[in-house]
Amino acid sequence: MLRKVSTGNRALHRPLHPESINNRVQVAVDRAAIAGGPYSAHSLRAGFVTFAHLRGASDRAIAHQTRHRSLASIGTYVRVHHAWEDNATRRRAGRRVGGARLGGGG
Repeated sequence: MLRKVSTGNRALHRPLHPESINNRVQVAVDRAAIAGGPYSAHSLRAGFVTFAHLRGASDRAIAHQTRHRSLASIGTYVRVHHAWEDNATRRRAGRRVGGARLGGGG
């Protein structure tokens, strides 16, 4: 939950309105000149799920953080734009994938 912040820079107990979050995302996207939109508040959630997934977080841990009720829905949020980065067919003994050296054995 994103919360409102007071003029004294204190987090308040009230959540931001969803449209307010969308507006802030749009301002940030425009300021950063990011292409490939449209982006919205939902993009933040999908981006977090993808980021956590690619770093090895379990679906259960991700769902706990994002408050998803169903573990099955987590997979629909994972947005991997480079299909070969996390591809099981490329993993073989001694090969580097995504910066990590994969060992043999097992």
